[in-house]
Amino acid sequence: MAWDSTKSPGDLISSDDYNSGVTDQKTRGVPQDENKLGSDCSGTDAGSNRTLTLAEDTIKEDGIMVIKNGTSLHAGTGKDYTVSSSIITFLGPVWDVDNIRVIYFT
Repeated sequence: MAWDSTKSPGDLISSDDYNSGVTDQKTRGVPQDENKLGSDCSGTDAGSNRTLTLAEDTIKEDGIMVIKNGTSLHAGTGKDYTVSSSIITFLGPVWDVDNIRVIYFT
């Protein structure tokens, strides 16, 4: 839902405003946010192709962001990770102490 510059803080919203927000949520999905460690991944410390299974399995393909140690990773074959259903496969090494944050829509 785009910012409506004609509204002031405290203004009542109309049913059209509300319905617009509901439509946006249906289109984008419900946001999920998971914080993990590299030790939550399968495989061995510092290994490649380690996998991380997320709590939800209906992830929207274009609605996922993976952040490792504060750096946003790139999805796709030959990049940083791939996603299949609820499983993220990291193509480069993942250390057990790595902080992994996954934000996605279901």
